[in-house]
Amino acid sequence: MIAKYLSGLMGGVALVSGCLASEAGAQISLPRHETRVLTLERAEAAAADSPVRVEVTPPGAITLLSEPVFLSGEKRAYLRLQGEQPGPATIAADGRKETFLVTPEDSPSRAAARPPEITAPAEGAVVWGEVNVGVELWADAARSLGTGQVHLEVSDGQRLEPVESWEAVDGPFRRFRFEFKPGGKAAGAVSFTAVIEEKDGPSSRSEARRCWLAGEDSKVVAGGECEALRGVERPEKYPGTLKVAFDPAASEGRFVRTTARRPALLIPIEPSEEGWYALALRGRGELGGGTFPSLQIAHGKKGEKLTSARVTGAHWQTLAAGRPFRLKAGQDLLVV
Repeated sequence: MIAKYLSGLMGGVALVSGCLASEAGAQISLPRHETRVLTLERAEAAAADSPVRVEVTPPGAITLLSEPVFLSGEKRAYLRLQGEQPGPATIAADGRKETFLVTPEDSPSRAAARPPEITAPAEGAVVWGEVNVGVELWADAARSLGTGQVHLEVSDGQRLEPVESWEAVDGPFRRFRFEFKPGGKAAGAVSFTAVIEEKDGPSSRSEARRCWLAGEDSKVVAGGECEALRGVERPEKYPGTLKVAFDPAASEGRFVRTTARRPALLIPIEPSEEGWYALALRGRGELGGGTFPSLQIAHGKKGEKLTSARVTGAHWQTLAAGRPFRLKAGQDLLVV
């Protein structure tokens, strides 16, 4: 039983531009005609715009949809590619080499419509207030797959329509955001199921995503605005200075902009007793590189990852930051 929850930084924000990154050295599966984004990273920021030469082996196995450029002052560049010829292939760029296996587009995984997938909140997350649910759906307009209407079914019988949606213009996935408002519901389990109703075929359902509604006895032990944390003392391993920007739609008109892992948002806390805690933030993200950004929450002293969460839309929203995590009593630090 979860004893209490940490409601952190309501009105704060992590505003980032997301991308897909591959695991170096591993063979990457790439279905024919599907796209993937690779992230290239350097230790030092570029002094001027620097295009990167990319080599594909064998030629024609993979098409480059966008060539990477390290923009002036940036440490990252992004490469979008698309599978063309089934079989093994390699990409070499900026001293990095990735191995791909391009698979036939008529493979069993692509022969029929795929069910939608719930991306947020996480399985087992503690939620309260406005709950935002993100859904992804693979679409193939040429085969009329994944092109139907999508709605969300809640375990209490509600049927919700999306409040935001994005068509598959930057990759093969359509994306949706739903809002669930528990109202005065008692603490307990709640589940969400995404459903697509195809125009010329059977409907398809996602796996149910089970979460936990926090009760009124849940104790808020910390909260505030992210920009108020700009002056928090930063250990040497968390260098940098938070950037505060302005947006009339943000809480109190200001927000913290985090477009990379550093500088991280540091949240000083002091739980009065050991137990399970949950974190929520208010933020938004931009669709970039074919996906929305993710947040990682880590233990500041130990450096270990506690949980993670996916941003679900471009409008300001409450983000249930992953699953509950256990903290000991006393002064501590969370890193976002």
